[in-house]
Amino acid sequence: MAIPTDRDSFREFCLRRLGKPVIEVNVADEQVDDCVDMAMITFWDFHYEGTERAFYKQKVTANNRPTSIYGLTIDNGGLLYSNSDVLVFSGGGGTAANGSITTNGNGFITSVQFTDNGIGFALAPNVEIITSTGNGAVITTELGGFVKVPANIDAVVDIFPIGLAESGVNSIFNIRYQIALNDLYTLSNIWIPDYYIVRQNIALIEEVFVGKQPIRFNKYTDRVYVDMDWGSVADDTYLILDVYKRIDPDNFSEVWSDRWLQRYCTSLIKEQWGTNLKKFGNLPMVGGLTFNGQQIYDEAVAQKEALEEELYNTWSLPIAGMMG
Repeated sequence: MAIPTDRDSFREFCLRRLGKPVIEVNVADEQVDDCVDMAMITFWDFHYEGTERAFYKQKVTANNRPTSIYGLTIDNGGLLYSNSDVLVFSGGGGTAANGSITTNGNGFITSVQFTDNGIGFALAPNVEIITSTGNGAVITTELGGFVKVPANIDAVVDIFPIGLAESGVNSIFNIRYQIALNDLYTLSNIWIPDYYIVRQNIALIEEVFVGKQPIRFNKYTDRVYVDMDWGSVADDTYLILDVYKRIDPDNFSEVWSDRWLQRYCTSLIKEQWGTNLKKFGNLPMVGGLTFNGQQIYDEAVAQKEALEEELYNTWSLPIAGMMG
C-alpha cells in the first residue's frame, strides 16, 4: 500500500478504496476536492491530533487601540480622483487621523495609507475626500480594540498577564526579586512548601486587586478582543496568546496517513457517488444490470455516521467543565 504523503496521493488512495481503477467511481474531481476539504474541516474541529497548542505573539501598534482607526473599507473607489486629494476624518469625537489615497489610471481609489490612526474616537468616523474632480467614492472606517490572528488559529484560550507586578522581573521592587534576595540566599535552609504557598498567595492577590484581561475570540473573524485599558500598553509591546492552531498537512505530510481521516474522506466520496447515481435508480443497462445508487448512498451514510461517533467518543478531547 502506498501511504499518502500529499493531497493528490490522498485523493487517489480514497478513490482506490472505492474500487478505482477496476470500477469507475462516478464522482467529478471538483466533488472529490470538496470531500477532502470537508473531511479536513471535521478533522481540525474534532480530532485531538488536528490541532496543537502554541503561543502566538502579536505586536501592539497604534491601530489596535479601541479609540483609534484600525482600518477602512473601500466600498466604492469612484472615478477621477487624484493621489494628491486630501482625506478628512470627521465625527466620532476623535482627532489627528490622517491618510492618503492611491488611484489607478481612471482615478479609481485602490488603497488608502494611514499616516496617523488618530486617537480618542468613540465611534467610527466618517471619511470625506477633498477633491476638485473626483466623485462617487464611498469609504467606511473601523475602530480597533482587537488584534488579528492567522486564519489557522482555531481557538484562543488565554492571554499572558499584561503589566502585573509579577511581570516586572527587571525591577528591584519586584516581589520575586525580593524573595530571592531575602529568603533564598541559601537553598539549604529554604522550606519549599512555604515558598510555594507564598507564591500562590501573591498570585491570588494580583488576581483580586489587579485582575486578568478578559478576551473574546471567534475563529470566523480571526480577531481577539482584549477588554483592558489599552492606554496602559505601549506601542511595540507584545501580547502573548495561548492558542490552538490547525496542523497544516502541506507542512506535516503525516496527516494524510491518519487512518480515521482516510476512512472518513472515503465515506464522504462514497456518499457523493451514491448521490450522483440515485437519479438513475432502476435504469436498465446493457446486459440487464441496473444502477443501485440508493444502496451506495445508504451504505456511505451509515459508514460516515459510525466514523463520526468514533471521532466524538475516541478521538476528541473531553468537553471541559464549567465552574461559576
